Amino acid sequence: MLRRLLSDEMGLLILGVLGTARGISYFPPLVNPDRSPAHLLEMVAPPPVWGVVWVLAGAGCLAAIAWRRSQPIAVGTMVGMHFLWAFTFVTNGGRGWVTSIIYLSVFGLAFWGFARGRREPELVPHELPERTRADPRKE
Repeated sequence: MLRRLLSDEMGLLILGVLGTARGISYFPPLVNPDRSPAHLLEMVAPPPVWGVVWVLAGAGCLAAIAWRRSQPIAVGTMVGMHFLWAFTFVTNGGRGWVTSIIYLSVFGLAFWGFARGRREPELVPHELPERTRADPRKE
């Protein structure tokens, strides 16, 4: 059980649920699409458009649980979106930096967790699994 909680798949599940929930929060009636933009990206497109983007990114993470080769792109998309949102809130001025703390936290923890986690041979095709490598000290 503990092994599953520490797996990349659990990280993908967390990111997938988080992204999907965030996306849903951008749809009416949870947000008024005619309100003034909260940050730069809402000046580019209205909240429902960003809702679709977040839901698709979340669904991509959930799909990557089964389709393992898509894990790098799914995690990269979700991590990149969190960084982008953090950046736009920081540069927005005022107390936007407070909101950006949450986005930067998800960005940092996901980046750290997936970057240091296990590396599946099929995701890194030119790298052999640890158990099949020759020990250089024995040569």
